[in-house]
Amino acid sequence: GKRVVAYYPYWNGAYKQDKIPYTKLTHILHAFAGPASDGTLYWDSPNYLEPSLIVNAHANGVRVFVSVGGQSSTAKNGFIAISSSAALRTTFANSIYTFIRDNGYDGVDFDWEFPANATDRANQNLMIQEVRNKFNSSPPPAPSWEISMAISPSDSWGQWNDYATLSNYVSFYNVMFYAYSGSWSPIASHNTPLYQGASTSTKGNIAWGLNYLLSTRGIPSDKINFGLHFNGQEFPSAKALY
Repeated sequence: GKRVVAYYPYWNGAYKQDKIPYTKLTHILHAFAGPASDGTLYWDSPNYLEPSLIVNAHANGVRVFVSVGGQSSTAKNGFIAISSSAALRTTFANSIYTFIRDNGYDGVDFDWEFPANATDRANQNLMIQEVRNKFNSSPPPAPSWEISMAISPSDSWGQWNDYATLSNYVSFYNVMFYAYSGSWSPIASHNTPLYQGASTSTKGNIAWGLNYLLSTRGIPSDKINFGLHFNGQEFPSAKALY
């Protein structure tokens, strides 16, 4: 009954899907296709599409989503343009539907980093709803396709997500419980701390972020995934001492 979700980034090198531990996963998010400002999808490498990824995943009962977005300004601007236009929202939903249908995926993951104002918040609702409606009104298996989202664990960006509305369309949220500290921090601390440490901020840990999402924002607990980074951080200030 648990979800174990992993991002599979194309830039790790082409055709490395044989390294994926499929039996330990339930979902793979294939990163990233970009949202073009004309409502279509694009990808930066001819190696993005890997038909064997879909075959191997489905053979092990794993669902694969096309992950749309990323932290680039191009992706952010694409989301802003698409979400603010009724015509582009329709084009976008049709583009996602066609991509999933033609390539055998099982859903879409949205990684908009991040909506930044009330206009973005309202338009994001309309965009996600348009995609969900397209799935629901299309022939099987489209109504069974899922939508997930990457979200912030804090109010600084999270205030611009309307979770009460989004949760009607989104199957689960992948919370970015990481990058709490790094080269920008005044002290060396953990990247993904579960609880507050003696030298860390009250807000700089998973427990605080989870409480915000559950208690303050009312996201159902069964829709939350802990997004964790499997990497370390370097602290140049400490290194410079030696």
